[in-house]
Amino acid sequence: MIDTGTKDRLISEDPKSAEIIKPFLAGRDIKRYQQPVNDKWLILIPFGFTKKIVGKLPEAEAFREMSSAFPAIFSFLQVHELKAKARGDKGDYWWELRPCDYYNEFEKPKILYQEIAAYSTFVYDRQGLYTNNKLFLIPTDDVSLLGFLNSKLVWFYLNNTANGLRGALALQSPYILGLPVAEALINNADISFTVNAILEARENKSLDSTTDLEPRIDHLIYQLYDLTPEEVAMVGA
Repeated sequence: MIDTGTKDRLISEDPKSAEIIKPFLAGRDIKRYQQPVNDKWLILIPFGFTKKIVGKLPEAEAFREMSSAFPAIFSFLQVHELKAKARGDKGDYWWELRPCDYYNEFEKPKILYQEIAAYSTFVYDRQGLYTNNKLFLIPTDDVSLLGFLNSKLVWFYLNNTANGLRGALALQSPYILGLPVAEALINNADISFTVNAILEARENKSLDSTTDLEPRIDHLIYQLYDLTPEEVAMVGA
């Protein structure tokens, strides 16, 4: 993990460094509907990457070859060699990360949400952010799903199904994957239009302009799920 100053220096020393430096987001850094902003960066050298670049080589020789390919990065990493070698979750070499099947998912448009949340904080990321294990991701280009997840109905449902934890909810994957998503919700034009309006307003920091938009999404969700006035009152209470 590196800060922005270190990232900028490594890229200044060698522009190729940018190929393996990725934006990183911690779990606490998200706010409802807002594109998250990161101030940390990840040097991402995944399992198998070295073999793709230089072939299967002994460690010392592989390090020399990778240092030629990415001089600034590997000069920086060499300072942290002993600590990196002590990790239990490395790849073929000490500078690689452990095997992971879903690195590519981070690069896609996705919904992010906190593992522990006191209220709905689902956000949409189009910037290829990587995260720690305190944030979960749902790869999707369907923003209507974001509106659904941030709706009062979903939070009401989760309050009655997910485990509580010190005034918050533990939103492990089974609770989110188990949500009853109506087929009419998928790529819903009205909800998508409204969500995109909210995202644009948040990007422009026009928070007041979203005051009427979020209730509109709630209303559309109530209609999709055929809630009675009494049920709407219960959800909104």
